[in-house]
Amino acid sequence: MHITTRPLLTMLGVVVVAGIGVGAYLLATSSDGAEEPAVAVSEGRAAERERYRDPSPDCSRRAARDAVLGSVFERRVRELGVAPRGNPLFGGPGYFVTELICRDLTADGAEDMVVRLDCCAGGTPTPWAIFLADDDAWRLGFYRAGIQASLKIEGDVVVERSAAYAAGEPICCPTTARLASVTWNGNAFAFRSEEASANRAIKITSDGVERLGEFRPATGSPAQAANAFGPPSYVLPRDELCVHEWRDLGLLINFANLGGLDPCTADVRAASIELKDEFAAQARWETDRGVRVGMSLEELRDIYPDARTQSLPGLGTVVALIESQALVGVEGAGPVLSGRITEGAVDELRMLVGTAPE
Repeated sequence: MHITTRPLLTMLGVVVVAGIGVGAYLLATSSDGAEEPAVAVSEGRAAERERYRDPSPDCSRRAARDAVLGSVFERRVRELGVAPRGNPLFGGPGYFVTELICRDLTADGAEDMVVRLDCCAGGTPTPWAIFLADDDAWRLGFYRAGIQASLKIEGDVVVERSAAYAAGEPICCPTTARLASVTWNGNAFAFRSEEASANRAIKITSDGVERLGEFRPATGSPAQAANAFGPPSYVLPRDELCVHEWRDLGLLINFANLGGLDPCTADVRAASIELKDEFAAQARWETDRGVRVGMSLEELRDIYPDARTQSLPGLGTVVALIESQALVGVEGAGPVLSGRITEGAVDELRMLVGTAPE
């Protein structure tokens, strides 16, 4: 699945992680028919597997750079704008491998490779990825591009720590952080936030978003959103909006005060919500009808066969899934639920709440 990230609206252009190995425990008998100690047999089988299995590919910084180049991960990193197409990704003003961890995260006896990239000044995203051994080569297994994060490994768990900025905090010095973990579930790597509720269900009707996980956007305050999702990654005023972003969840909520007062006060309400890129897909947000970031256009059409498609300058193909006559004529209003389509898949969802007080 390829997911890109470009804001739906200019005003929302905000810049802005324990694999459980399932092992078989086997008993065997010795050549004379007596049962051998289980531990001895287990160790013997492990040694036999070690002798005959193919070794992992080279886990080095050079190998990491080679694995990144040509992958979907490289494409997502380039979309961040530091090393655009035509410029070298590594070296010069581009990226370098700032962290390399070689560890078996999938309990298959072969090392996996965790790579984190860095560049430029403080506050720039530090993309990272996990590559799996595939014979004598590396295969991309998981990535997170547009996030400023540090990593550590606890057993076979990758722990992601990402920055969280309160309103007005300098880019150098965030006072809080968000923690998440990435583990192997037997088939793929799975993301879990340590800050937010595990509820990712979205209830939405033609009147707007009724529930977003544990949060009720129509009546909930920014503080209640923080209770549901943890401290925001960013809080930024934008004209009549106060943008709260939980970057690791792919979630952005625009709080508003349409009366022209400060939109970043405690008593404002949500006006619109966005779910973006691989972060939203990894967080597993899903509407009550099964719409999610990362699904194909064909899957989307199965749910909303009559959805209206339009091409908008700077936005590309947008599919209006739920519309409401009640919002016609309201400044900034549009479909209650819409999805942007990139390369045949949903890479962004936008939802209107429509209840910001004046």
